[in-house]
Amino acid sequence: LGLAMAAYGIVNFGNDIMAGYRVGKVAESLIEESQSKQTLRNRLVTVWYGHSRMFVEPIQASREKFIELYNQSMLSGDLENALYSRLFYCKIGLHIGSNLDSIGRAHSIMIEQMTKLKQ
Repeated sequence: LGLAMAAYGIVNFGNDIMAGYRVGKVAESLIEESQSKQTLRNRLVTVWYGHSRMFVEPIQASREKFIELYNQSMLSGDLENALYSRLFYCKIGLHIGSNLDSIGRAHSIMIEQMTKLKQ
C-alpha cells in the first residue's frame, strides 16, 4: 500500500506519470504474495486507480472497478474503503460526462450510507 501512495506522490508531486504508473504496477504484483491480499488489494486498487492509474489507462475502465471494489470492501467489512470506492465512482462519473441525475443519485446513496454507518 505504501508503494501505491509513493506512485501517487510521484505522479502528483514529481510530475512523472509513467514512473508513478510503474511503481503502482510493482505494488500490485507484490500484493499477490501477501497473506491478506484481498483486503490489501481492495485498498491498493482504490488508491492506485483513484489517483495514479487513470492518467495512463482509460479512466472509463477504472470507473466500473470501483463498484466491484465497493462490493468486495463491504463484504469484508472494510467500510472506509467501500465508501472511498463509491466516492471515486461518483468522481470519475463527473470527469467522463455521465448523466448528472445518475451521479446525483449515486452521491445521495453514498451520503446516506456514510450517515447510517457513522463514517
